[in-house]
Amino acid sequence: MKILPMTLLSLWLMSCTSKTNLTCITNDFTGNTRSDSAGITAQNFTFNPSSLFPKSAWTGEWIWLNESVYPEYQNTYTTWINNHESQKPYRALFRKDLILKKIPSSALLCITADVSFRVYINGNFVCQGPANIGSDYEDKTPPEHWFFTTHDVREYLQPGTNTLALEVYAFALSLSETTSGKGKLICDLHTGLEQTILSSDTTWKCKLGANS
Repeated sequence: MKILPMTLLSLWLMSCTSKTNLTCITNDFTGNTRSDSAGITAQNFTFNPSSLFPKSAWTGEWIWLNESVYPEYQNTYTTWINNHESQKPYRALFRKDLILKKIPSSALLCITADVSFRVYINGNFVCQGPANIGSDYEDKTPPEHWFFTTHDVREYLQPGTNTLALEVYAFALSLSETTSGKGKLICDLHTGLEQTILSSDTTWKCKLGANS
């Protein structure tokens, strides 16, 4: 898949329900679930596409490990898309501090990465993704569109310094994951439809994960 400039990149949104009374739906599902002999069912779950967070553009930039420092850690691979230039699994670690005078009334994190990510705020695990769209058996064609997810992260924030930390895996954690062949991360933290308080850019700290 060709990595398009940010202004041309088409990102799709897959969402579930909100953890709070926000008007915009996020990927944080808190409905009642149960498992029995008939399988797993979810109760109190509603989905209304018109309530999806209306994100049409990104403030954040695609970022990755500095190529001049980590020239051997730029490529990715998955089960079916075997990138021969990437010979071993590795993680890229990202971190950014955010100082808040008070906790905002809402905080929605929009994020995606290639191949997959895990997010931590102030030492608490928040979410992982992106949505696994699945890849057919021996499907070696990268997707035309890259999915992102939206999460309500207000409960993890605090007045003062907040640390957002991410692990981005450059290899498949499950059989069906796909990749563009190049590692990348992008995210925006919104406090409203018109206000972004944190975005991925070159000021973020980044390094190769241990045991990579």
